[in-house]
Amino acid sequence: MASNCVASTSIGCLFCCQGCNAEKLRNDFTFLPPVPSYQVEGAAEGGRAGKLQFVLEALRSFSFYQQAAEHAEVHFVQTGRGERIPVVWVRNSAASTAGSPGGSSRSGQQPLVLLHCHGNATDIGMMMAAYFEMTRQLGCEVVGVEYSGYGASSGKPSACNTLADAEAAYNFVVSSGVPPERIIAYGQSVGSG
Repeated sequence: MASNCVASTSIGCLFCCQGCNAEKLRNDFTFLPPVPSYQVEGAAEGGRAGKLQFVLEALRSFSFYQQAAEHAEVHFVQTGRGERIPVVWVRNSAASTAGSPGGSSRSGQQPLVLLHCHGNATDIGMMMAAYFEMTRQLGCEVVGVEYSGYGASSGKPSACNTLADAEAAYNFVVSSGVPPERIIAYGQSVGSG
């Protein structure tokens, strides 16, 4: 019983030390962005796609991550809250014959696009191997959503920004020619809420 009281008192003190700002306290406990694992080269706002370049040696040294980056392009999108976030589009080279987002597969039907919102202590660079493997195993394309305050994005992480980030990425995929019925939204941890 006493430990619960101490924990409650500690959380209460933390709350007041943060200026009694419940949203800031919630965001500080919920969102823990890692040191960025990548940078984006060659992307232009609303235009030319860029390439993901790993800045963490641990990722740069794995050939599978390099293969994943070769099959991907990065686009920057503006969110409804005014932030600029990168989205990475990883292609399934075996399923897609077109060279642009929303291309058609050999069967003539557009591939499914998995819109992925990653977990808390990662970024889209760290997710590249998983994204690439999903394209190979599932025969789909994967669009990874970066959150405000993570990786190469602007802003600070928050629940409101995360929802705006996912919405902006979804709108980008649709505006790239992918019908909504071909998009599967999938999230992990904070990306599922």
